[in-house]
Amino acid sequence: MRGKKQEEQRREEYLKLLRETELFDGLAEEEILQVIAAPGAVVQKFGKEQFIYREGQKNAKAAIVLEGRVHIMKEDFWGNRSILAEAGPGEMFAETYSCLGNEPLAVSVAAVEECRCLFLDLALILSETAIVQKTRRSGSFAENQYCAADARPCEMKEKNRKEIIPVSGSLNNAQVRLLGNIIRILAQKNLFLSKKAEFLSQRTTRQKLLAYLSDMERRTGGSTFRIPFNRQEMADFLSVDRSAMSAELSKLQKEGVLEYYKNQFTLLDGSAESKI
Repeated sequence: MRGKKQEEQRREEYLKLLRETELFDGLAEEEILQVIAAPGAVVQKFGKEQFIYREGQKNAKAAIVLEGRVHIMKEDFWGNRSILAEAGPGEMFAETYSCLGNEPLAVSVAAVEECRCLFLDLALILSETAIVQKTRRSGSFAENQYCAADARPCEMKEKNRKEIIPVSGSLNNAQVRLLGNIIRILAQKNLFLSKKAEFLSQRTTRQKLLAYLSDMERRTGGSTFRIPFNRQEMADFLSVDRSAMSAELSKLQKEGVLEYYKNQFTLLDGSAESKI
């Protein structure tokens, strides 16, 4: 009984998180429940450092992180990793490949820590099914499409299966909002990757560090901020040697350019950009 109550509480927390995601921005709760009741929707649990997707894999679904963190990365022949991005609770990954269908992944995705992800077939949701106008609030998320840690395919009641009907040449309002949200998410990620290309184009470890930290200051709106990486992850993200990066950080702190403790940084007197 206690376990069932905890599971219900977790599901409510997940639904609250989904309401606040960019993907479901502008959608009513009933519409969100209908989307996650679509065929193929599944919640899956992954252990620390477990691969979610591997480079070259096909038919990937979009995934929203419900708990934990994941890294989107590239690996070379020797197993060296370059972190392209991180996704935490409420953030999505693999949405491009979900829309493209059979396109092989150019990246791998792995869990940084124990995590749970909600997988959605966006191509199916946007093209072959309509988001219906009625779903029972009490049962849709908890009973029909939510799957626990065993990641079994989601089971839908026959009644709800019949409510998912084919689209005949047009999208309904919820699908249009979803499509607009997906386009906005892809645009934001494109900007992020452009920024990362700017970081990596810097010639020295020092320049890469200052370019990245200056951008974090701008994005957070304050001179003191936290980055989402530990030291090794930060080195992988910037494609630099960890030891060289740590030495450069110590040098910058001695010069009065910045202060740091673990993953919290403070840029002093706006001097970082002038030092690049």
